[in-house]
Amino acid sequence: MKIVAPFSPLVNGSRINWSEIPSFDITELVQSTSDLLDKGARLCSWFVLTEGQDHSIVCVLAMDTESLLAIARSEPV
Repeated sequence: MKIVAPFSPLVNGSRINWSEIPSFDITELVQSTSDLLDKGARLCSWFVLTEGQDHSIVCVLAMDTESLLAIARSEPV
């Protein structure tokens, strides 16, 4: 499961509280995503979640060799 760090691991059908999803500066999120893609992850979803005036980018990756999903988000911008 170390391959998903610094993202949080998930399995299909599971759930995670918003506060448990690791958040990073947008530059760190992009770099971490790129690093995991270089290690064989697949990009499943990249979207913006809006709460009031705040916007966070959410990234979900698939780690096929681990049979896991991985999730992280940007700090609100």
